[in-house]
Amino acid sequence: MAQVLMLGGTDCEIPCVCNAAGLTYEQVAAVHNAINNDFRDNLNGSPYHINNILEKLKIPSIVVTDDDILNNRVDISKVIILVHGSASPTLTQHWCNVQLVEPTRVVLAWNYPGQEYKVLSLKEFKDTYRRGFPNCSFELYKGGVRKNPWYAKAWVWITNKLF
Repeated sequence: MAQVLMLGGTDCEIPCVCNAAGLTYEQVAAVHNAINNDFRDNLNGSPYHINNILEKLKIPSIVVTDDDILNNRVDISKVIILVHGSASPTLTQHWCNVQLVEPTRVVLAWNYPGQEYKVLSLKEFKDTYRRGFPNCSFELYKGGVRKNPWYAKAWVWITNKLF
């Protein structure tokens, strides 16, 4: 399946799920839009929103760490990872897929038209993953379908009502 790319400036969570789950943009966007008022809103890309999408699609997932990724304890083709920008780490976040892990570098599927991939050293990868909040990555098709706790569902509801 060809790499699915972002259609807008802030819809990075949709292609990530597509690429890791083998689904089309339309399949994931339909579920995302049913949950969220506007899928291009930055707040609708939180880990809670991602888990809601996976729950609705009945895709099992587990939470993994950057060390799991670097030490090949995951199937990288099924990983979705949240990375953070350096200027404002908690406010500048981007969901992407892991394309390749080598002894000296990590290649991320950035999924942005014109910048499909980003190559990072191992240190850059760890810094990009750990510098902001939250540190989050999922491996799909492992474990069970994870249901969001009440506070996560409340966050999704609040962000839909206020923004």
